[in-house]
This record gives sequence, C-alpha cells and structure tokens, in this order.
Amino acid sequence: MVEVFRSSSRLRAATILAVGAVCLLASGCRRSEPFARGGLGFDDRVRYAIWGRLATVEDPPLVCAAGEPIIASAAVRDFYQARYFRPAWSRGGDRVAAVDDLLAAIRAAGRDGLNPDDYHLRVLSRPQGRKETVLRAETDLLLTDAFLLFASHLADGKVDQDARRARWDGRSSKADLAAALERALAGGDLRQELRALAPGHEYYAALRRSLERYEVLSRLGWAGVPAGLDLAPGDSDGAVALIRSRLAAEGRAAREKPERIDLFDESLGAALCGFQQRHSLPQTGRLDAATRAALNVPASERARQIVLNLERWRWLPADLGPRYVMVDVANFELFVMDAGREVMRMKIVAGTQVWPTPCFSSRMTDIVLNPSWNTPPRVLAKELVRYIRADPNYLKSNDMYLFRKQGQEEMLVDPGSIDLAAVTERNLDFRLVQMPGPKNVLGKVKFSHPNRYDIYLHDTPYRSDFGQAVRTFSHGCMRVERPLEFAAYLLGGEPRWTPERVQEMIDPGEEQTVFIQRRIAVHAFSGTAWPLPDGSIHFRPDIYAADGWLDAALAEKPPAGPVGVRHEFDD
Repeated sequence: MVEVFRSSSRLRAATILAVGAVCLLASGCRRSEPFARGGLGFDDRVRYAIWGRLATVEDPPLVCAAGEPIIASAAVRDFYQARYFRPAWSRGGDRVAAVDDLLAAIRAAGRDGLNPDDYHLRVLSRPQGRKETVLRAETDLLLTDAFLLFASHLADGKVDQDARRARWDGRSSKADLAAALERALAGGDLRQELRALAPGHEYYAALRRSLERYEVLSRLGWAGVPAGLDLAPGDSDGAVALIRSRLAAEGRAAREKPERIDLFDESLGAALCGFQQRHSLPQTGRLDAATRAALNVPASERARQIVLNLERWRWLPADLGPRYVMVDVANFELFVMDAGREVMRMKIVAGTQVWPTPCFSSRMTDIVLNPSWNTPPRVLAKELVRYIRADPNYLKSNDMYLFRKQGQEEMLVDPGSIDLAAVTERNLDFRLVQMPGPKNVLGKVKFSHPNRYDIYLHDTPYRSDFGQAVRTFSHGCMRVERPLEFAAYLLGGEPRWTPERVQEMIDPGEEQTVFIQRRIAVHAFSGTAWPLPDGSIHFRPDIYAADGWLDAALAEKPPAGPVGVRHEFDD
C-alpha cells in the first residue's frame, strides 16, 4: 500500500511537470536555460521555482520557507496550475498591495474567533529580500495557502462537525475560493472578498460585537460572589454590593439607585431575574446556587463560548435567505422569519444526548399527511432490534412490519426468521416500517426537507413532552408543537390552507403528500450563546456536551510538515 501511494505521488508529480511545461511554453516562456543566472527575467525565475516546488515535493504537505508547510497543498497546486504557475503576490520582485491587505485581515482573524497563527502569520510578517528567487516563490505559495485556509474557515468553519476535527484542505462547499482570490489580485478588495465569505446575517455580526465586548471584560475581570450565599429581596448582606458590581459589569445593573448598599431590594431582584432569563435559569429573582454559579463563570469563559458559536454559525449558509425556519435547538423552539419579521414561534422537542440534533441547513419541499415511518437503519440496528427481541408483540402492538428485498420485489418478513441477536448496522438487510395511525412516532404530519443527516421536523403523539423544560427526547428529529398551524403557513396564504383544512385532509387517515409551492429554507442551530435584540447574549446549557470537543478542535494547530529536502533554484 505504501509503494502504491509513492508511485501515485510520483505519477502526480510527473503529470504536473508535463502539464506545467506545456502551460509555460504555451504562455510564451522559453526554457533553454531556465535556471541560469540572467537567462530569464526575475518573475519567470520565480515562476519556475513555484512550478518546481509544486511538482517535486510529495504531499501532504509541501515544505516551504523556514520549514513552514503548505497545508492546503492540493488546492494551492490547482490554483497555480490554472494560472500557469505565475506568481500571484509579486510583480518584478515587488509584492502587490494585496499582500498587506491579506496580512491585515489575518491579524484581525481573532474578531471571528479564529487564530491568526494558523495562517502563516509569523513567517509572512518577516522582512524579505526583494531579489531572492526561492524565497519569493515560497512566500508566494505561503500567501496563497494562507488565503485559501483563512477563506475556507470563514466560509465553512474551521471544524468539521461530523469528524470533530479541524479542516486543513483549503476547500469550500459554499464558494469558489480560487476565483475570489483572483478577483482580489486583479485589483479587487481582498478584505471585502474575505468578508463576503463569512456569514452576512445579523446573528453572526451581533456575536462578533459581543466577542469584542467580552474580550475587554476578560481583561478587566469582574467580581465573584461568595460561595454558599443565598439571598432574596428584603435581605441585607455585605455581599449585595458584589452582586450589584457583577451585574453592572455586563451593563445590567439595577435600574434604581439603592437606599442602602447592603440591601437586596426589588430593583436588584428584577435585575437578577433578567440575568436568570439570559442564562436559562428559573426566573426567581433570588440568589440561589445555580444563579451564583452562573455569576461566577469568568468573562474569559464567556468570551470563548461566543467564539465556539461563531464557528457553529459558519457551518450554516452565509445568507439565511429572505424567508426561513430557524430551529433554535438549545432553546427548544423554532421560529419563522419572513422579510426580517418574525411571523411564528413554537416549542420543539430535540434529540437526546445520544442522538443529538446537528447544525445544518436544508430546504422544505413538501408535507406528508398521515406519514408512515421508515425507520433509519442506525435507529433500527442500535435500538429497535432490542425492543423486538425483548417483546414478541412489539411489532404488532406498534403497527410495525419488517420488509426485505427479494429480486425486484419487497416481501414481508417474519421476525422469527431473523437472528436478531446478530443484527448490526453493517449487516442489516431488512427495513422496518410503521404504518400511519395514532401510534406512529411521526404523528399526523411530517415536514420534508432533505438533508444528509436524514432528520426532519414532524408531529408527535407524545404531546406531554412539550410541558418539560428540557425537551431532549427524539432520535435527532425535531418534533413540532403546533404542526397544523405550521403546515397551514408553509402551504401558502390561500384561504383554503388553514389549520382546520389541514385537519380535514388528515381525517381520512390516508397517507398523502402536499408540495410546498413557495420553498423555504430550514436551519437547525444548536448554539450555547445566542444574541438578543437588546445587544445582550443568552447563554444556554450545553445540552449535548459539544462545547468541549469543539473547543479542542477549534484550538487544533495546523499540521506540521515533515522535514524534507529543499530544492534550491539559483537567482
């Protein structure tokens, strides 16, 4: 396997050499003595150096100046091959203005919660000689690598939420980064090109502003509240002044000036109640253990929490759309926005800790009334098979059937003919279907919005779940509190689409699909820091214990390249 990889690398290098030669000759360069001093102009010598570096060093990654690796090596190679290996960041040995713009943007990467050191800033900030061919070529490669990495992290996020590790390929699923770089180099605004790749909606902008504020608070610090202190309006204690100071640090001081500095008055109780609301705590207006713990979280931890949620927003589209459904998973709500105005809001039930609801975007296509439930293979293999083994009547009592494909047809399967103890997700060769009816886990309405996670919004027969404060009960799908009202809105403004009309269509009990004429985006977001209209932040519980692994992945350093042989080119 190793030899195959090495042969593949050599073949790839040979291909680049051949293609590069054709490109160079076709673009007017002569190569009688390409590396001889004085045989070529400076830019052409830099060009050959770039070509040679990309063609002769295996990836990943390429070794460049001072041992600094080219991290997004494949993307960098594609970029230079498309431009016939011409240097991108210098002309006649002088660097173009876009270099300063890129370095300024990288230095400001912290405003988006990204680390400037991930993008070669240390090496690129060093003074460089003007006529050093090799150094100029390697610097050109590093600048391109820095742009593609930074741009891809702004557009798609640094972390792959499924793999739970940082992405270093310099690719984007949302934008043509090479085209953005070419526009910037051709005289465009490089910083604007980068800014256009990041989320452009107000949620992201508000979090960026909040991050700036909390970083200042991190440097200043705020007063802590003594352990064991339990106070309510009317109480007196010397520590009351600390509570006032702590709330004032976030700009949330009591509205009225106290008559006594040690008195826990009603105005302070109201301010504390607002704090509790912004931290998903019971709004008692008392200083209890949970409120005390939230008050004592350092400002630096809150700043880092905002950084993690900036990353989560980068997993969604930069433009949420003029009309969209936002599923606020951590707050167990969904709301609908139309032309900047909220038109609907309701409770949801989200996935359990074992089956978390991910962040993703999709588009609503249709509504299924009286849906059947085609059980996802993972749910069937990991959970339902155990229920079937434990209860011989489980399938019958839940109106469920097993099917297996035989030839071109799908046949009903006797559960007794399957060795359920040996079933795994890999060898699963049958499927489970639950028929429409009162026990169907999807309820009476399913909202289809195709996505790679195969989860969706739907009704539920378990209505009592909506009365719980923490609503994590599903396999990742999102159960909707008022499905008929939601369906009527999605189907359009025609008079016939009312909740009552939707119910009339459900009553016969037959499964039917109604297509949505005006498509609408759906965004699922599980954020632990959410910007509020008044400029404050709602800090939520980390219901999926995701902040820890995300913090570690976001702090991951770029891969270090192996120490390789430097291929020198004479100036």
